[in-house]
Amino acid sequence: MQVLSFFIRDLTPEVLTVEYSARFQIPGFQILGLPAPEIQEARERIISAFQASELDFPKKRVLINLAPASIRKSGTGHDLAIALRILSGSGALLLDSRVIARGELGLDGLIKPGGKMGHLIELMLKSIPDPEQLTLILGPEDHAEFLRLLSWREKNGLLNPKPAGVLRIEHLRDLPASVSSRSSTQCSSLPKSSHQSSMSPPFLLPLAPLQERILKIACVGRHHTLLLGPKGAGKSASLAWFGALAPSPPKGAAWERALYQETRNEHPGFDAPLRQVHSQVRPAHLLGSFHSGSFRAGELSLAHGGMLFADEFPEWPRDSKECLREPLQSECFSVSSVRGTLQAKCDLQLIGSGNLCPCGGLPHRFRLDAVQRGPGCRCSEAEIRKYLHRLSGPILDRIDLWAIFSGPGSPSPPKNTSFEQIENEIRQARSLVEHVHGAPPSRIPPERIERWIPKSSRAISILSETGSLRDRHKLIRIACSIAALEGRETPGDPDLLEARTYRRTDAFL
Repeated sequence: MQVLSFFIRDLTPEVLTVEYSARFQIPGFQILGLPAPEIQEARERIISAFQASELDFPKKRVLINLAPASIRKSGTGHDLAIALRILSGSGALLLDSRVIARGELGLDGLIKPGGKMGHLIELMLKSIPDPEQLTLILGPEDHAEFLRLLSWREKNGLLNPKPAGVLRIEHLRDLPASVSSRSSTQCSSLPKSSHQSSMSPPFLLPLAPLQERILKIACVGRHHTLLLGPKGAGKSASLAWFGALAPSPPKGAAWERALYQETRNEHPGFDAPLRQVHSQVRPAHLLGSFHSGSFRAGELSLAHGGMLFADEFPEWPRDSKECLREPLQSECFSVSSVRGTLQAKCDLQLIGSGNLCPCGGLPHRFRLDAVQRGPGCRCSEAEIRKYLHRLSGPILDRIDLWAIFSGPGSPSPPKNTSFEQIENEIRQARSLVEHVHGAPPSRIPPERIERWIPKSSRAISILSETGSLRDRHKLIRIACSIAALEGRETPGDPDLLEARTYRRTDAFL
């Protein structure tokens, strides 16, 4: 008989074995195996829960070892496993199979959620041989969450573990009778997800033609986009459109993000993640923290499979902007500590916004004509140049589209294009690029991107003006998205010319 729990080392759940020993010495209770303070405090919670449940705590010197003993453990979810092992070791109940117990004990004996049910599923799939011979004992909330995650995985065609049964325990006093009777909920009877009616389209402000064009290109190709302009130019409206048109994340990315959410004790969700970060963000908030073998996910990992909205991006601290280099290029990043290095995934689409100058007005250098409307600018040319130089060349090079909105052309709002029409255009273009390229254009590998270059002298001339191989490839990727919007499988010279206008380096000099 084994009583098991689990702990998370780096990002991987590992089996924790609860060992029991009782000696005829002065009564006491000690937990070994590098327990964190919250596990040390479990002694008082367990003793109080035994008394509230009218169960006899052994009048011996009780030793509990959490193996492997060389790795530090944390969290309150091991309480139920420790109490179960004490009951089985003292003969209060008999266990004839392996059991994983998860839950926190209240002083009154009620079972509270221990959390991290997604990691429990990962554990049974990858680290436990013969999970069919395993019984799970969970509290009410963990039981419902476990079945919810299994139901989502089954609906999306992902492999599910099939333990012998899942016991739902509300109070510690119910544990002996429930284990003896084996009244379990079999994992084959998963709750069916209820049918959700289609939602009405959201209310969105109308967009100017340039804003709408940038929106479509970025959504089709999942391009990193930077929206710059004065106050009132429509940047916030564009961000709302991006959020409304965000595609569902891939199944694998949605599950990985759910595991990242559990590291922050958040409720896992599977909708398209839309994370918004403001200007005072620090690198640790973006990348997460990694200490004592435990990873706490940052905003980059929580946006995995979705979008990260970088509000007032030029105002970000320099080290926060520069830490985006590896994530935007490789769709993953490394977090280091004295214990080692951890690799985390962040396949996201960055949508940044910001002003063109410190005062938020429209500088004369960005006005298209002398009578163009827009908020006035009181900044000097040196202040404008210094402000734009906050965006370093390496960061700009990793962003695909640079859109500069120079303010509304008239006081009347632009013509409203229906949400359904834009959504339909983007959906058709996405289907085309998926059929032709097998992935969004921004995710086409470099070794395959060169084959989509138009074979014309004009195209060769445009690409020869690029400053780097990365810039060259981004131009081709943007051109592929533009061609898909026009219903073409391969880009042409006009697509490359338009793509070139969205990467104007002279605007930031």
